[in-house]
Amino acid sequence: MQDATPIAWWQTQRATVLLAVAAAVPLCWTTIPWLTDVPAHVARFHIQQTIGQSPELAGHFDFTWRLIPNLGVDLLVVPLGKLFGLLPAVTIVTALIPALTVLGIFAVVRAVHGRITTISLFALPLAHSYPFQFGFLNSCLSVALALLVFALWLRSGQGRRIAVAAVAAPLLIVTHAIGWGVLGVLIGGATIATLWQERARPAAWVRQGGGTVLPLLWPLAILIAWRGDSHNAIGLWFDWRNDLIWLAGMLRDRWIALDVTATITVLAAATLPVWRSRRFAYVPVIVVPAAILAILSLAMPNELLGSMFAATRLIPVAVMLAILAVCEMRPLPRWISWIALALFAARLISVTTSQLAAEHTAQTQIAALDRLPRGARVMALVREHCEQRWQLPRLWHLPSVATIRRDALVNDLFAAPGQLLSVRDRTGSNWWTLQGQAVPRQGCRRGQWPVFDDLLTRVPWRDIDYLWILNSDRDRIRRDHPVTLVWNNGRTQLYRVDHRGDASVVRQR
Repeated sequence: MQDATPIAWWQTQRATVLLAVAAAVPLCWTTIPWLTDVPAHVARFHIQQTIGQSPELAGHFDFTWRLIPNLGVDLLVVPLGKLFGLLPAVTIVTALIPALTVLGIFAVVRAVHGRITTISLFALPLAHSYPFQFGFLNSCLSVALALLVFALWLRSGQGRRIAVAAVAAPLLIVTHAIGWGVLGVLIGGATIATLWQERARPAAWVRQGGGTVLPLLWPLAILIAWRGDSHNAIGLWFDWRNDLIWLAGMLRDRWIALDVTATITVLAAATLPVWRSRRFAYVPVIVVPAAILAILSLAMPNELLGSMFAATRLIPVAVMLAILAVCEMRPLPRWISWIALALFAARLISVTTSQLAAEHTAQTQIAALDRLPRGARVMALVREHCEQRWQLPRLWHLPSVATIRRDALVNDLFAAPGQLLSVRDRTGSNWWTLQGQAVPRQGCRRGQWPVFDDLLTRVPWRDIDYLWILNSDRDRIRRDHPVTLVWNNGRTQLYRVDHRGDASVVRQR
């Protein structure tokens, strides 16, 4: 499908490994990868590994292993944590995800085109797409694995394809159901595209396309056996405004000019056959699955099997596949490849800068934990600006560090019925479910987010030990709240709750 042109350096196996390692580098400089949801995930890993040795954790939590379709990183962290310690293990696994995504991109391109195409390089920034930056680790890991499995499936004969799909299915569905679904779309879509090229009848599309997907279906028993409560809910249908926001922000990170420019460039590469049809064409075996995923991102609910933004997570995957489907009718100038690689380098620099900035801010704020007793019950409120900012909110779940360092119970954890982690709440107030992220100041409204003073009126003071306010420089607690200030460094305040009956005056130090 490609002309016999000399191999460029970025088309070699060595360059593939180099670019995959480069994708991992931005996550290797901080104590925790500061991706939005990751601190809460790390808190769960910490509880899983140490609840047997910590009476404080055992008093606050129950942890039960369950076979659920969302276990990828959880399972990997167990052996790596024993070898390297928890935080290095999380860093290794998190950094592995974009590296595997790059390897998956190149594996699919080679399987389809026979070599790495110039345009496929524009897909590399999507290894650090918005879903990954938000900390959706298991789903991003499962998508990376789905790309690698699909490349192997493309290279296999008809008999081996059944075995590849059947063996990969349980691996992917346990990692995350989204990756399992993506692989089904890839295999089924590729089969339909092949039949369409052979001018088969639509009935054959359904029959044979469905037949190729059948080997993937047997692990459905895992989903059927999974029992949860409200966290198995399905909802938020046809949220197209949110889909558009995620499309425009699929490379959202820190600087809006850089991120939007990168997004426009990536979308331009994905649509080249549309507006430059004489130079480029789509390979059906890839573009059909890309189109199906694009349709699913619009038609699926955004709340599915306990995962929020389930549909919008597919948007970067669909765009990535559209880029990989672009066939170059004749060789392109080398400067285009340098533009693509420069875009990837800019993305890596941006993410690295964001990680280092978040590390500095986090260390400033978690200094308050030195004054927190072990096992304390902490209500944490992360303050947010009134206006919606472009910069990714990397520290929304910073309060989970209190669990990691001090075995505290915080209103920031991913704990729910049907999941691995649940809270032992003897008070009945369920205070730990109060939303403490992105709390705006009084007088400004951001959708359904409760404002600061309103949220404080809902706090059951008898059931908590400390109030921790983050990302705040001059907030004052009303004097009728029973708290005493024990730490203030200008960016974060830690208050001790006074349980001595009539003490109800804020004491400022």
